[in-house]
Amino acid sequence: MSVPVTEQDERTLARWAEHIHAMNSEAAHQRERLEKADDATLRAVLSDRAGSEVARGTALMLLLVRNRHRRDRTLSDILLPLWNDPDKHLARLAIEQTPLFDPAMATRLLVLLDDPERLIWSTAASVLARRKNTMVVARLQAWFHEGDQDHRNVAYSCLCFYQLLEPDERRSLLRDAWKAGGRDEDDRAMLAAGLLEMGDRTGWPFLLEVARRADHYSAVWATDIIHKHDPALGLELMLHILDHGATFQVRWGMVERIAKAAGLSHLWTSDGLAEARHWVEQQRQLLDRPQPGSEV
Repeated sequence: MSVPVTEQDERTLARWAEHIHAMNSEAAHQRERLEKADDATLRAVLSDRAGSEVARGTALMLLLVRNRHRRDRTLSDILLPLWNDPDKHLARLAIEQTPLFDPAMATRLLVLLDDPERLIWSTAASVLARRKNTMVVARLQAWFHEGDQDHRNVAYSCLCFYQLLEPDERRSLLRDAWKAGGRDEDDRAMLAAGLLEMGDRTGWPFLLEVARRADHYSAVWATDIIHKHDPALGLELMLHILDHGATFQVRWGMVERIAKAAGLSHLWTSDGLAEARHWVEQQRQLLDRPQPGSEV
């Protein structure tokens, strides 16, 4: 029997839906208000630290769109003052948009690796990894081996997902960590997923176990990874989590993954669960259909 959506779950969804609706309405209002403003006005809005977070974010995005093709210091001059902004989400956006053609900014990004705010140092590391800056490799390797779990996770993402290390180096890094046992279940799941992405199925049984237990959010992304490599099994596990996830967070984590991948529209209502389940059933039927040219 599947786990029902409780009244408490309904209230949680209603709060999320109300918050998202309010944010979207404010964003639409600010965009309509600012999209015809000149750059000087947008910069004034952006520099007003007492202003609305949505208004400042909208002003930044409009400035980025208008200036994205420039190859002078215009973008750097817009973004750099925001790196230490009290609004850490705006600071993260400014760091993420660092122009790749400005080499001076890479040196400044390296300094941010020592920032005490996780949102800041992790974003700086990701930007450096995306631009294949090898100056960050030694620091990332130290984070992976000696850092806390947050630093280790970021190092894994940069070294493996962004492929700062060569394939043999990545495989060796992950295999050694796997053989050492990992730090905890989430860490082992991360290592198993990384190995699987490289065609190494050493951690496959462990990922299946995590997905089938469905008692932690790691079951959601374990299922997502399994689905990439075995679609039929992945769809079966999706249904299992939707119907039997141990907590609302686990079940709705699966709903959210499916809704975003499939473009479903009722994520923040109780209909989201049924809609996600229906989509999975449709995908299973498509897999079961004979392919053109196959023998009947």
